[in-house]
Amino acid sequence: MLRHLCYTAPVFLVVIALGCAQPGPPLTEVKGRATLDGKPLDGAVIRFNPLAETPGHGGIAVADGDGKFSAIAGGADKRPGLPAGKYKVLITRHRRPDGSAPRKDVPDIVSDAIETVPDPYSSSRDTPLTATIGTSSETIDFHLKSP
Repeated sequence: MLRHLCYTAPVFLVVIALGCAQPGPPLTEVKGRATLDGKPLDGAVIRFNPLAETPGHGGIAVADGDGKFSAIAGGADKRPGLPAGKYKVLITRHRRPDGSAPRKDVPDIVSDAIETVPDPYSSSRDTPLTATIGTSSETIDFHLKSP
């Protein structure tokens, strides 16, 4: 009996600990549209990097054919939305010379795809894009202009 208890007690404690884990900070729905010179940025990746005291690990979104996106929390969270706070925003999109998306089976280092979103929007150091997320659903559009 004691041996059985020694084996089951640790498993029980792990199950309890996992069941009590916090889901992360409350999230706000964030959606919007990304365009470049008035054209949808199909396939663009929009990264929301938290600033200052913003909780969480930021988030990411991928624009569809109309440039529309919905953000999901980053890190292990992966829930729809972002924690309330301030973010630096980076937008990137890689395309092959024929305009198609990069092949998923080809590593980035050997891909012929190039960045199609101009600096400073695609530069993590220079991007002027920011977003402030409140506690109510947010629609944030990014209308980029070529230099």
